[in-house]
Amino acid sequence: MIDLAHQSFVGAINTILPSQNDFSILYAWLLASLWHDTGRLLGQLGKIEARVLCYEEDEDQLVSEEASRKEKVARTVTYQNFVGLLSDFLEYLVDGDFKSGYTPNMMVPIEEAKYYTVINSAFFEPGSHGVGSAYFMWSSCRNEILKIKDRNAQIFMMHHLLVAALSAALHDRELRSKLREAGITKIITSHFPLASLLMVIDSLQEDGRWIDRATGSHAVYNFLEGFELDEKTIKPIINLPDHHPFLDKITEECLEIQEFLEPDGMEIYYPEELIKVG
Repeated sequence: MIDLAHQSFVGAINTILPSQNDFSILYAWLLASLWHDTGRLLGQLGKIEARVLCYEEDEDQLVSEEASRKEKVARTVTYQNFVGLLSDFLEYLVDGDFKSGYTPNMMVPIEEAKYYTVINSAFFEPGSHGVGSAYFMWSSCRNEILKIKDRNAQIFMMHHLLVAALSAALHDRELRSKLREAGITKIITSHFPLASLLMVIDSLQEDGRWIDRATGSHAVYNFLEGFELDEKTIKPIINLPDHHPFLDKITEECLEIQEFLEPDGMEIYYPEELIKVG
């Protein structure tokens, strides 16, 4: 996909980060791909323990335990600095003034971080995982980045992490919902190239995570077969199955994402046959 529309991605990155001529789109995409669902652990640890130790799950207790874990994370200085930094980068991309480029500030005061409350609120939503995934990525790499003595090299790495982290955070519907409430009803695809791509792919790709209640087994319904490029328009190629127990849910999410993305120089469209299903 990135190879197919490589020039569109390069052009987008060169616009939002004009000082990073050597930015590696594939490296940033690798980070986003590997980390974007790791935040689910905050809500799944209790379920994993219950199933391994064979005791009955208590949903209320699991929700309470998830909230407790998130409270512990949110009290750390590392988390607060990260959310401040992510808010600062989000504000930069939303404002769209890229002439002077972006210099990461790891010590953004909470009261000056415009979207701190929005991001933090999304993090605490039960079952949400996007912001948590972004934080896990950041906290795992932060110390190594701080060891880099060359400031330009440090900024270079931080730019990759921020693009990947914001992509991971935005692929979760909870953050998009909170941003809408804060007045950000759309994001421009060329300002958020990898986030836009991750949203679309994640909404289409099914990898056996659903349990088919008719059989009691995990059901694999992969209908994403690839992509095609029509000038600057990226179109997923799909093959809809005759039966898919969650097709209405998937269509609903696709419509929500399509409404959230504002095509600009780089367009990603869902196939009409999928959208019309709903």
